[in-house]
Amino acid sequence: MKLSIIIPMYNAEKYIADCLDSILKSDVPKGEYEVIIVNDGSKDKGPEIAQVYVSKHENFRYLTQENQGQSVARNYGIREARGEYVWCVDADDKLDSSLLPLYSLIEKLSGTDIIAFQLKQITEEGKIIGYECGQPSVTHNVIMKGRDSVLSGYTPSSVCALVVRKQHIMEHNLYFKIGITQQDVELSYRLFAYADSVYFSELRPYLYIHHKNS
Repeated sequence: MKLSIIIPMYNAEKYIADCLDSILKSDVPKGEYEVIIVNDGSKDKGPEIAQVYVSKHENFRYLTQENQGQSVARNYGIREARGEYVWCVDADDKLDSSLLPLYSLIEKLSGTDIIAFQLKQITEEGKIIGYECGQPSVTHNVIMKGRDSVLSGYTPSSVCALVVRKQHIMEHNLYFKIGITQQDVELSYRLFAYADSVYFSELRPYLYIHHKNS
């Protein structure tokens, strides 16, 4: 299996179905990826909704824990992942239906520690309002060392804009720190500092949805 999509979920009953449906509607063959939903102690109907999907789709898995926060939930999902690469997705966002370009890039660059891309910002109604994680200071479409990308101006942001080789995480113990704010920024610096190979793409497969309480 090439890709594990990890979705931590806490009281996301309003959004989780749309998130999972967007993955199912993608053009990547279902045998090539898995979806790991990590229930972080939700008190709404999100777990019931998620388990319906798990019961219908063999490549969907459901994990649960007491409420300990997004960092712990993500780390749990990463450790349980079976894919060569892991991708953290938030339960209130969605993925573009055309994921095949990203999947093809992952296959082409198999063994690369980190593949970075951009986030497409949209309203709840689906209107595009901007883009994030463009990394204009870094050379795109070439493989470079992670430290060189940092020195050339890489700006850490959302880990949702990164697909990371699981072995890279495990070899260097690169998990989310627990109990801090800006967890994505802190981890991103460590991920890139230890990476022998990174690749910045201009793809925009992630839909970051601006909700009223985003």
